[in-house]
Amino acid sequence: MDDFSKEEEVSMMCQLGLKHLNVSLPRLQETSGGSTDFHVTCQYFQQLFPEQVKALYQIYHTDFEMFHYSPQSYINCAKGRSGLPVTSVPTAAKQNVIK
Repeated sequence: MDDFSKEEEVSMMCQLGLKHLNVSLPRLQETSGGSTDFHVTCQYFQQLFPEQVKALYQIYHTDFEMFHYSPQSYINCAKGRSGLPVTSVPTAAKQNVIK
C-alpha cells in the first residue's frame, strides 16, 4: 500500500466501507538504502537453516500469500540449500579431536 495513488487509496477505503471516515494513509519514508532486493534478502536467510525458514513461514504465511512471495525461494537460500558450502566438521575429524 506504500505505492497506492490517491485514487487507489480512496477506492480501497470505499471497498472497506471506510470512506465516511475521511482519513488518509500515512506515507512511510523510504529506507536510506532504497528497496531491498531478493539477493540481499537471500544473504540474510543464508544464516538460517531450512527448518527455521519454515517456522518463520508458519508465522508470516499471511504476508507471503498477500504479497505473492514463494516460501520455497527463501528455503532455498537457507544453509545447505543455496549451493554454498556449509562449514561443518566431518564425523571422522570429530573422532580425532584431542581431549
